Amino acid sequence: MLNDTNTQMPLFSFFNQSTEQQSNPQIVGRGVRLQASYSKLPLSQRIIMPFMLVFFSIMVVAVISFAFWFTSRMEHQIKNSVASGAAVILQELQTEKQDLGSWVQLIAERNDVRTILQQKDTQALLKILVSHKTNLGLDLIKVVNQNGGVVLDLRD
Repeated sequence: MLNDTNTQMPLFSFFNQSTEQQSNPQIVGRGVRLQASYSKLPLSQRIIMPFMLVFFSIMVVAVISFAFWFTSRMEHQIKNSVASGAAVILQELQTEKQDLGSWVQLIAERNDVRTILQQKDTQALLKILVSHKTNLGLDLIKVVNQNGGVVLDLRD
């Protein structure tokens, strides 16, 4: 079915025109305005188009609203999850700190360790601390004196 291009233009021809042609009807030439194209549509399509426009507008708003609600809900759940995970990790660190503090106090209160420290025998101290370092799974043991000077530094 061939149509004369001057008598009937498809709806998309409006969008192929420059903005200057769209705004100035004298320059339009062979194109037609959107309103003229709409009035040439069959009655059933002219009735359905406003309803479809409203329906799709509502759908777009609904999808955007749902996406916003979903992302905010997920963000809230992730924040709660991270906060509870951080609380568990903090509790574990506090427990580990207390355990290590107890071990340090037990080792420091041993008479043989006190005697070794007074005699400044680093080899004997090294033998005692290496076994504790292995048992506790530590990466570093540093023994300091009361003035803050390093007596022994064991690193992996």
